[in-house]
Amino acid sequence: MRIASTRALILFLFTSCYAFGATTPDELVAEVEAAIKARSGAAFQKCFNLAGTEPGAEKAMQSTIDKVFSWPSHYVFTSERVDEGPMQWVRDGVANTLNGEWMCNLNMYESKPPSKGLVFPAGFASGKCLILAAVKEDKK
Repeated sequence: MRIASTRALILFLFTSCYAFGATTPDELVAEVEAAIKARSGAAFQKCFNLAGTEPGAEKAMQSTIDKVFSWPSHYVFTSERVDEGPMQWVRDGVANTLNGEWMCNLNMYESKPPSKGLVFPAGFASGKCLILAAVKEDKK
């Protein structure tokens, strides 16, 4: 009984940690790269925590997944955040503030060296990776 309960606890802790995503920039890059290489939309979405974002975030996320999976090759890295405070962005002429503090960007590009690509504001909250959905769509 004790062995079974210990195994159950380990399994619970493992799945809980996996569900919360990466806790370092390197882990985040590894998870994103693995999901893209596997062409797994479900695994890709598990890399991101969209809790607290606006209702349109999931639609933007799906649009991004479709774009990334259409790339013949990809390049993923993180970059340092420069300024402080919550991210500000403008949509339809109205300023919006996305939730949370963020310390780094997750950069996804279509080729290596980087050409056109996508950047997600990303940060770390309570030791868990937090990705804020802010996708800049090409107006072509």
